[in-house]
Amino acid sequence: MIVDKFSEEDLDNLMIFLDDNITENYEREVFLTIRKRWPEGFLVVRNGNEIAGVACGAIQPNSKLRILIIALANEFLLFIKNKRLIIHNAEFDIAPLTTSPIA
Repeated sequence: MIVDKFSEEDLDNLMIFLDDNITENYEREVFLTIRKRWPEGFLVVRNGNEIAGVACGAIQPNSKLRILIIALANEFLLFIKNKRLIIHNAEFDIAPLTTSPIA
């Protein structure tokens, strides 16, 4: 799998991916506008020629960032087990975010 910036050529595959994996509906033009305004904030995960995931953010008028979509295809299960991240049977160590114990 490869993480890459979203491109206009991805739009048809993105719309199919979103129809299959999220319940919200967005117009195609929304994604082209987001890409135009903040291309670095719009990433896709490619599995061969198919989109397997997407992360899309937007910059609001007050310069705050907002996450619009984070989605991963159902077949790429994501969970944490014994402090290890498991994505589609591949395991990754998780670095602690803090040294403070969680209350």
